[in-house]
Amino acid sequence: MASAEPLYRQVLQSEPNHPDALHLLGLLALQTDHPQEAFELIGRALGVVPHSPVFHNSLGTVLQRLDRIDEALGRFQAAVAIKPDYQDARDNLARMQAVLKEQSLQRYQQDVESRRQSRYMDYPAHVHLETLAVCTAACNFCPYPSLERKGTRMDSALIAKVIQDLTEIPADLPFQLSPFKVNEPFLDERLFDILASCNEKLPNAGLTLTSNASPLTEAKLNRLAQVRNLSYLWLSVNDHRPDAYEATMKLPYALTMERLALVHRKFTSGELAVPIILSRVGDGTDADDAFCQWVTKTFPGFQASVFQRGAWLGQVDVVVPDVPAVGCVRWFELSITATGIVAHCCMDGQAKWPIGDVSQQHVLEIYNAPEYRGLREKTLTRLDASPCNECTFL
Repeated sequence: MASAEPLYRQVLQSEPNHPDALHLLGLLALQTDHPQEAFELIGRALGVVPHSPVFHNSLGTVLQRLDRIDEALGRFQAAVAIKPDYQDARDNLARMQAVLKEQSLQRYQQDVESRRQSRYMDYPAHVHLETLAVCTAACNFCPYPSLERKGTRMDSALIAKVIQDLTEIPADLPFQLSPFKVNEPFLDERLFDILASCNEKLPNAGLTLTSNASPLTEAKLNRLAQVRNLSYLWLSVNDHRPDAYEATMKLPYALTMERLALVHRKFTSGELAVPIILSRVGDGTDADDAFCQWVTKTFPGFQASVFQRGAWLGQVDVVVPDVPAVGCVRWFELSITATGIVAHCCMDGQAKWPIGDVSQQHVLEIYNAPEYRGLREKTLTRLDASPCNECTFL
């Protein structure tokens, strides 16, 4: 190495931007524990030959040494995109993805442990309240098409009872309230009265809404703009390609685009001052990235999100990865269906594992029932509990 360095520098004296000399000198700097110098040299080489898979791969290795993990991942991805059969880059990419997944799981488990030390042991951090089990879509990744309670309308008196129960959450403890579960919330004509009641009686509740956008008229958006404590509006779009969209959601693409354009106008004009996210249930293909790029270009005021695909505890025919050995933040939530039955969690779409009935019990009594509370208190990972040991959702 001592002999190689002056030879590389001699080449650069006569040709300062010689890409191979820059690259090799950069690798030499990395081998002699000078990663910052290696970053600068290989970066210069890549500037000369921007489509070199080898240079991208080497720069990824340097960034990994500098602990710039996300940037390293991007370089390995670029190398594989340029040369799909480049095995060294593919191996580096796989290792990097494994590292990122492990780090993500560690952060997730830390979140679970943090909640165990908080007042959310006694009070739910998030409550789903399904008031009308009806949806205009029939998504192929959702249990709604086969939902047994389809069409069920929760009695208004029971809705009022649930909201009253939730007033016993301390006023200084914030929590999330989502007036939906496996349904389209904007189909319930009582929605805005429900939201007004939440604003009045639950000032510590951050309200969140998820919709497929098809029922969003100008009149509804004008009323939505008057709702206080609205944390976000999440629009489940799932595909930017017309044919794929209609195959996935069983909704007319043109109508959805018309509604999204209306929402975007309201947002960009300042009439609807709430974060708006356009989401896709991801499938791990290039379409995931293409969707995000489409959102940024077509609706620049919106955020883009690719959401994790789940099997809904076996209620949807979806292939999912191995169950991770971590706890679950959903143990700190309640998921109330339109029948009043409280499902085990948000992924128990059919409420096959009920934990209570709000028509017969106080909401907080259900949340603190010994078996359900035991998940929060004692269960180290979801692998130790049923049906959690079937769920990969994070």
